[in-house]
Amino acid sequence: MRHTQRPAGLLLGVLALVALAAIACAGSTETVAQSPQEPAAAAQPAPAAPAADPQAATGASRVDVSVGTATQGAPDAMMAAPQYGGVLTFANRRDPPAGWDSHRTTTVNLGHINGGLSGNGNLIRPCRATDFEVCPSVAESWEHNSDFTQWTFKIRDDITWHDGKPFTAQDAKFWFDLVVFGAEGGGKTRGPANFRGSFSDVTSIEVVAGNKLQINLGLPEPFYLLKIFASNYNISHPPHLMQPFIDRGQATVSFQDVDFVGIGPFKMKDYTKGVRAQVRRNDAYWEQDDKGNQLPFLDGIDFVMLPDKIAMDAAFRVGRIDGGARGSGHTLTQERQAGYIDDLGDNVYFIHVPATSAGLVLNTISPGPLQDVRVRKAMALWVNKQEVFPAFQGGFGKEFTILLPGNPFVNPDFLSWPGWDPATKADARAEAKRLLAEAGYGPGDAKVQHLCRRAWLQKCEYYSAQLQDLGVDFGFDSVDDPTWVAKRLTLEFGTFESAASQWVIPESLEVSMTRWSLGKPGISRHEDQKVVDYFDEMRSATSLEERTKIYRELEKYYLLEQVYFIPLGGDIAVIPYRSFVHGVIPSKMTHQNYTDFATVWSSKK
Repeated sequence: MRHTQRPAGLLLGVLALVALAAIACAGSTETVAQSPQEPAAAAQPAPAAPAADPQAATGASRVDVSVGTATQGAPDAMMAAPQYGGVLTFANRRDPPAGWDSHRTTTVNLGHINGGLSGNGNLIRPCRATDFEVCPSVAESWEHNSDFTQWTFKIRDDITWHDGKPFTAQDAKFWFDLVVFGAEGGGKTRGPANFRGSFSDVTSIEVVAGNKLQINLGLPEPFYLLKIFASNYNISHPPHLMQPFIDRGQATVSFQDVDFVGIGPFKMKDYTKGVRAQVRRNDAYWEQDDKGNQLPFLDGIDFVMLPDKIAMDAAFRVGRIDGGARGSGHTLTQERQAGYIDDLGDNVYFIHVPATSAGLVLNTISPGPLQDVRVRKAMALWVNKQEVFPAFQGGFGKEFTILLPGNPFVNPDFLSWPGWDPATKADARAEAKRLLAEAGYGPGDAKVQHLCRRAWLQKCEYYSAQLQDLGVDFGFDSVDDPTWVAKRLTLEFGTFESAASQWVIPESLEVSMTRWSLGKPGISRHEDQKVVDYFDEMRSATSLEERTKIYRELEKYYLLEQVYFIPLGGDIAVIPYRSFVHGVIPSKMTHQNYTDFATVWSSKK
């Protein structure tokens, strides 16, 4: 049997129900994703509506913001029909690195511009109504076999590259092959994409009749769509332009090398490194909004490179730019936001979206005190998570575990856990002291060396001061970015800071949380087979309830029982826009979403 998905939003919970039905049925069927109002879906957690702010019950005094919102003078979404025309100017933090190649970097420095050039997502993407849902993109529909080891995507017939060449299933295969297998040519090898691990155990990729792409998997993947739909996994690799480079041995050919020929709603007009990137309307773009309006609305966007956040603030206040940059450092602090409001009043509004998050990866493999779980627990209990937000994130932030707060899989009571709850912090710190002493470490005896990214030196000093108070000799090596990137892929450290929480479903965490010897995990340095077993259990689960139960057990095991990772908090990106900028969609998941700006329009006179 096969199950076919029509062009409709696909809820995380609903997908689980559809998958279960497909396993149980005994004949061919065609199913449209259910509405969240239907009884079967209503009985499940509702991922499209993030949970109420868990801070409200804690009495925490710090300032907080809700994610996925627009505030302070935000234009009324119902005020008028969108208008066509106009060129807006947005700040970009700095030039995109790695030749603008989304296979080599998924930084927002690239995504903020590349979303318009390449489109958000790939075969599928986060829905515009809510990014906890999957919607069609390059693929207009999809189907899978009975055991979820084969997924087939029908590619749209009305997409063209910016140079006019039709986009086909063969082009989608070229992109998918590069992601999963890399490429060889002229005696040179191009490695897979840096997000290749999210695409699971792909055994083969085929083009089949009807302009369809078929993905064959070595393991059942009922929730495969939710692994690959990240908006910054962009298709920026035209085979008719890139393959000749690869054949000549220039395997690292990138988007910039082929003159930025993409399939998104905007085309590149001009790029001057260190100055600006100008994108202009793609009149051949395929998408319409939910009212039948052809997208995009704008004639174009100029992205101005402003590495200095204070220069960005000044440019905004005097009217040189219409929207702020995305990325840590440039998103607003409480103090900077107050300055915008004082100067501009209702002529500015702000969107609040989840951005980066901080946590300590603990190396439990190399000899040292971190091999003792009592030392790891003591560190986790001691660090004051509530202090992270005003210290480093401008006051805008939320505590988290691994997935984002509001994600329906997260343990709903995590803010009451020891070490998280500010009301019991004194007890948690007393227990931390007891555990360290029980492990046989007096003041300064437990020596932990932190791998410190030089750009985050202030954070390293904060962690050191906090843990020195516990009695841990927490030193750090401050290194440049290339050294930091190289060393964090080794075991030559005690701890290092890593980002987390950008994943949507538990299964997407496996590549990052699994045993060290099974890959290059991002937030794990352990050899614990039980973690692997939890993910195996999730793969065999056939209901949302079962998957949720297993993940919540894993979350407690990973963070409380074994302490392989110490979450420290996620910052909320606060991004300013002028009041005549309409249609900016505030993401509930990440500041990387909705950066194609296809729905944005201007009422500037």
